[in-house]
Formats: sequence, C-alpha cells, structure tokens
Amino acid sequence: MMVRITEKYDNRFTGTDLRVYGPFEKGDIVRLPEAEADILADRGYARRIRSKS
Repeated sequence: MMVRITEKYDNRFTGTDLRVYGPFEKGDIVRLPEAEADILADRGYARRIRSKS
C-alpha cells in the first residue's frame, strides 16, 4: 500500500514481508505492507494513498 509520510518517523522496523523499513522524512511516499501502512496511518505518521481504478 502506498502512503505519504505526514510526520518524521526516526525508527526502523521489520515488516511482515521481513524487509526493513524506515526511517522516513515528512513528505516521503513509500510502499509498505498493508498491516504496517495501517499502523503508521492509525498513529498519525502517514496517510494512505488510494489508487484511482
């Protein structure tokens, strides 16, 4: 899932796909596994980018 980072996020984490993500700067656009995208969005660090299909 594509997200736009809305707040600086200094941490690194391992996603459900076993890849390491982060840190992120405000304004970054990144593709994350859906579970991690949801967590960052729910915590106010990202906004989901919905595709127009």
